[in-house]
Amino acid sequence: GECVGLASSSSSSSGEEEEEEDKLIACSDDGRVQVFNNSSDDDGATLDVEGEVSAFDVRGDRVAVGGREHELSVWSVSTTDREFRSRNVPHDYLDMRRPVWVSAAKFRTEATLLIGTKHRQLRAYDVRAQRRPVAEFENVTRHAVRQLAILDDHSALVADVAGSVQTVDLRTMRVKARYPGPAGSVRGLATHPVAPTLLFAAAGLDRHVHLWDASKRDKKPIASIYCKQRLNALLWQHHQQIRRRPDDEDDDDDDDDDD
Repeated sequence: GECVGLASSSSSSSGEEEEEEDKLIACSDDGRVQVFNNSSDDDGATLDVEGEVSAFDVRGDRVAVGGREHELSVWSVSTTDREFRSRNVPHDYLDMRRPVWVSAAKFRTEATLLIGTKHRQLRAYDVRAQRRPVAEFENVTRHAVRQLAILDDHSALVADVAGSVQTVDLRTMRVKARYPGPAGSVRGLATHPVAPTLLFAAAGLDRHVHLWDASKRDKKPIASIYCKQRLNALLWQHHQQIRRRPDDEDDDDDDDDDD
C-alpha cells in the first residue's frame, strides 16, 4: 500500500544501564505497520491495525492510527495489542450519524492526542478520561485537515489538502500565523526534534520540502528543496545538529545593528 507516514522511536531494553534501541516505524494505507530495528539486522515486527489508515503517529512504544470509518486507536508496538479505541461523537442536531474520517493524528503526551478530520474538525482525546473527545472544534481550516504537528505547549501546526499551513492556538482555536509555500496537499509535517529554534518542515504533492522558522517575523520559508517526486512522508534525523550558514549569521548581525 501507499506510505502514510514515517516515525522514529526509541525504547529501553531490559536492564537499567543498557542503551536504548532505535526503531524506524512505517505505516501504509492498508493498515500494515512495519517496525525496523536500526541497531540490528532483524526485520522487526509487523502490526496489522485492522482497517484503512490515513492518519498515523508514534510516541515511544505506542502507535496511533485512524482513517475512513476507522476510529482513532492506539496500539502497543511491543505487545501488538490495542490499548485504546475511540468512540464516535453523538449524532448531529438532525439525529443523524456523523461520518468518521480521521485524516491526521498527533500525540501531545503519552495519554493525550489531537486529531484532524476530513470534515475540517479538530478533536482532543485523553485516553485516561473517556473514549469520546474531551474537546471538539469545527471549521478550523478551509479544507480537509491532512497533517498535524505540536509546535509548543499551547500551539499546533495544521496543514490541509490545499497546501495551507497555519499555527492554531489550542486554547482558543484561533489562527495565530499562516505560512506560505506549499502548492499542493501537505503529506508530511514535523518540527525539528533537537533544534533550539522553532524549526519545522513540510513536504507534499508539490514535490518540495519547505522549511520555516516559527520564531521569525517573516513567515516565508527559509529554505525549499525540490525533490523531483511527489512526497508522502517526512522524517527528521535525530541527533542531527543544525548548522547555520554564514549568510544567516550575517543577516542576524544586520538585524541587531538595525535595532
